[in-house]
Amino acid sequence: MIGNFNLEVAENLLKCGVDCITFCEDLGSGQGLLFNPKLYEEIFWPWHKKLADLCHSYNAFLHMHSHGNIMKIFPKIVEAGIDMINPLDPYEGMDLRLLKREYGRKIVLVGGMHKFFFSWSKEEMERYFISTINSMRGNSAYIWMDNGGIPEDITVDKFQFYLNITKKYRYSEL
Repeated sequence: MIGNFNLEVAENLLKCGVDCITFCEDLGSGQGLLFNPKLYEEIFWPWHKKLADLCHSYNAFLHMHSHGNIMKIFPKIVEAGIDMINPLDPYEGMDLRLLKREYGRKIVLVGGMHKFFFSWSKEEMERYFISTINSMRGNSAYIWMDNGGIPEDITVDKFQFYLNITKKYRYSEL
């Protein structure tokens, strides 16, 4: 019932002209998947494939959100036709470099910001940002993104620093 409902809602939105459907699954934790990978293949994958096919029939994109280490099912996510995925948090075991190498030309990788990024010193933040951006340049599509929003307790100074480093390095050759 839920799968059919989601397809109907997506189709109504696509008929209205939206160009991207985003859905949330949260299939993992920092330790790994919340279930056996075979269950993904049997239960979730067919619905993900139908949703991707529906979006593509309207020339739209499908963007999946899932926290956790979902490396074991990543090939099936790509096979389903999902166009973008986030947040790919390294703290939860998502290996951005491996994902780029294996799937970077097949899916847009969105994320990469470490869970504790904003608690680090400015120097650590800048080093991490440069390292991540450099490792993701090249033959792949990548969008830098946080894993769950900007923390409530971040100082204005630190947030301004963050904005400055993203502007400084985003388009530059490092």
